[in-house]
Amino acid sequence: MLLKLLFWLFVALDAAAIGLVFVLGLAAAGPSRTQPLAVMLLLLVVPGAMLAAAIWLHQRTASPWLRLLAFALVSAPAAALVIGRLAAEFTASSNPGGIWGETELTRALRELEQDPGQLATVRTLLAGGADPNEAGEQMPLVLAIYAVRHIGQEPLRLLLNRGADPNRQDQFGRPCWFAATAGSVDPGVLTLLLERGADAKVLGRDGKSAVWDALACENWPAALLLVQRGSPTGGISPMGLPMVEMLGGHVRDGSARGAGAASVLAEIQKRK
Repeated sequence: MLLKLLFWLFVALDAAAIGLVFVLGLAAAGPSRTQPLAVMLLLLVVPGAMLAAAIWLHQRTASPWLRLLAFALVSAPAAALVIGRLAAEFTASSNPGGIWGETELTRALRELEQDPGQLATVRTLLAGGADPNEAGEQMPLVLAIYAVRHIGQEPLRLLLNRGADPNRQDQFGRPCWFAATAGSVDPGVLTLLLERGADAKVLGRDGKSAVWDALACENWPAALLLVQRGSPTGGISPMGLPMVEMLGGHVRDGSARGAGAASVLAEIQKRK
């Protein structure tokens, strides 16, 4: 009886969470130019179907093992939250101020913004053999790229000199150097990475080049440089448009981004 009550409690919690995430996703769809149908499919239809399947399995099967499977499905989100909380508590007690999964190197790189003195730690760790390609909460090279605006290029150059691979993918399947397309990153960082082995023609797991990342940030100089270096321009925007059509729309709408879009569009058209 208790398991049955817990099952329906988890179902109610899951349904509420799905509804909340779906509403938040719809609210974010407009500013991010994501198609509402895609949001509905990803945030409502798929998780809703999984929840319905678990309920059907629990109600229709006589097998205790299948009922246990259904219970595991509906309780998984709550279990994940509990495990995440326990992991955070463990990290807080064993590694004060740390983040779950980080390495000594990634922590030092992450803390450069608040504590420039961590640069000495980065030097020491790399001199002592720390792996510049070992992932922590983020890839070391990604953290060094974002640290440039606070402390300069030295951490980035230290990593590259120790063998950091700009084309190594992070946990999301994006080559590390893609981080240099962010609007807040000094344009010289992208140039440096391209000179030090970043492959302008490489694609992320989604099949798109870094040009798309630069355009998403309206980083027109980065997008222009990448197109000039041969970065592929295939793929479709969240609004379902090829890159050329999307840029053409920016040029025609008369907004401030029109000039930057026009320069990138002109460079793409030179290829034809």
